[in-house]
Amino acid sequence: MKAPKTNGTSIRRQLLLTLFLPVAAVLVAGTVSDYITAVRPLTNAYDQALLDSALVIAANVRADGDGHLRLALAPDALDVLRADSRDRIYFRVTSSDGSFVAGDADLPDLDPSYENPAQMDSLYHGTPIRLVGYKTFAGNSALTVTMGETLNKRTQTRSRILTTSIATDL
Repeated sequence: MKAPKTNGTSIRRQLLLTLFLPVAAVLVAGTVSDYITAVRPLTNAYDQALLDSALVIAANVRADGDGHLRLALAPDALDVLRADSRDRIYFRVTSSDGSFVAGDADLPDLDPSYENPAQMDSLYHGTPIRLVGYKTFAGNSALTVTMGETLNKRTQTRSRILTTSIATDL
């Protein structure tokens, strides 16, 4: 026996149309939530790696007999700290009065009132970078170590996270 034909749409079609938008909204919300949840620890991990490099540099700043700060780190050690297969790493050491001690003199400054340590995004020679700053002391002299890194690794990893989240959620 055949089901009688009706002039309206089928129940199946009505259910599909009624549920499509809520399901799509839940899918989008889940993907955004997955992305944000995954990117925050990623950013923290990359920032921590920059902070670790800043700590190494800070531990090797010494005040000479005249009280001037000097970086006492071998060039090979600096090469290791700057080594990265996908990004460029920059650093700058300044004294409390703002005078340059070592590194890349034109690396952007962090806000002087920042918490310790601090992170922010900036531009360096027209390229987006992530900055991490750390304030400490070398003897009786205050100093600031600022580390900068281009964003290639971060961008590639964020793209992979987004692609994976979308594929999984779909």
